[in-house]
Amino acid sequence: MDMGIYPLQAARYVTGLEPLTVSAQCFNTRPEILKNLYDVYSFQLEFPGGAVANLDTGFHANFNYLKAFTENGWFELDPFSSYGGIKGRSVKGEFSFPNINQQAQQMDEDALSFSKGETPRVTGYEGLKDLLVIEAVNESIKTGKKVNIGKV
Repeated sequence: MDMGIYPLQAARYVTGLEPLTVSAQCFNTRPEILKNLYDVYSFQLEFPGGAVANLDTGFHANFNYLKAFTENGWFELDPFSSYGGIKGRSVKGEFSFPNINQQAQQMDEDALSFSKGETPRVTGYEGLKDLLVIEAVNESIKTGKKVNIGKV
């Protein structure tokens, strides 16, 4: 729930869709250190129209990238989630985003929205949609089966 939320949100944002189903697995790569705990989670999301996202999260390896393949090309972010700036490339070349304090930016935007009586750009509703997927991930791990994701 700590790190897996980032690739989940990326898959939702990249597709612009909400996932329909999830299949998930978890692993313990360091049983001598982590007793009865998992340090790797892998999950596969299926979206309307046939899009699929293969997501991994964990503290077992230093990976921090996103790769997306579309009908008209591809793009990647590497690093994907970083306090030191986000960089990427696509079929059209390299690109980067301004290096800002993301949490401060979000808090400033939220405060401005609230002071104006407006709805913030990112609402708690987005978090609720993420939690529905996380609950389905946990159910898939427990049952070993593909799980339909509920709707808010």
